[in-house]
Amino acid sequence: MIVFKEIKDSKLFNTLTYAGYKNETLFGKCRVNLNKDIAHLEVLEIDDKFRGNNLGEGLLRSTLNKLDKIGIKKVYYKCYNPYLIKMGFMKEDNRVYVDLPNFFNSKCRSGEIDNEI
Repeated sequence: MIVFKEIKDSKLFNTLTYAGYKNETLFGKCRVNLNKDIAHLEVLEIDDKFRGNNLGEGLLRSTLNKLDKIGIKKVYYKCYNPYLIKMGFMKEDNRVYVDLPNFFNSKCRSGEIDNEI
């Protein structure tokens, strides 16, 4: 069974971290820093043993869904990233971002992805 859940860490102020588990084995994490109604994606990692199964998309979408629910409008990543572009992020100068209200109006891309982070 695949589970995505929020991880609480009192040491990380203004962050949101989600972890992905397959049969109770941690396979990845996604962490964002929060700043009012925007967030900055800091970490999206999938263990090498679990890549190629679209688990990264599920973890990213779960995290973005939570951000949307708490009122975050945009999520930025610090540089250009082809994987995030495939996931629906847009290029802006030398970084990428996603507009959350528009993101969830598009279909899930799991059938279209060749590689994961």
